[in-house]
Amino acid sequence: MYPAGLKEMLSAALDDLEAAPKSRIPRVAATREAICEELRLFGEEAVADAIKVVPRHTLTSIFDLAGELHAKGSASSAGHSLCLAAVTIVEGKARPLARKRRRRAS
Repeated sequence: MYPAGLKEMLSAALDDLEAAPKSRIPRVAATREAICEELRLFGEEAVADAIKVVPRHTLTSIFDLAGELHAKGSASSAGHSLCLAAVTIVEGKARPLARKRRRRAS
């Protein structure tokens, strides 16, 4: 279901997050369904499908990374930061989103 090694990579990333000193950067959080909808608006259907089944601790990692991206100004909105974080955590590396702007919701 997931690419080979993804579970181990995510586990290692979580261990790193837990070992790191706690920062004062706020988390950006949303429901699983809201993240999926944002991802689809940015053209990230495959990542949206993956978010439906990732464990809760993976969502927590996404929320933490989204908070960092939003605080640094690396994203144009909280939804954008959640999408960038989701792509990074699910795929294992950062990349631009498929669409630069949200498509109109239908």
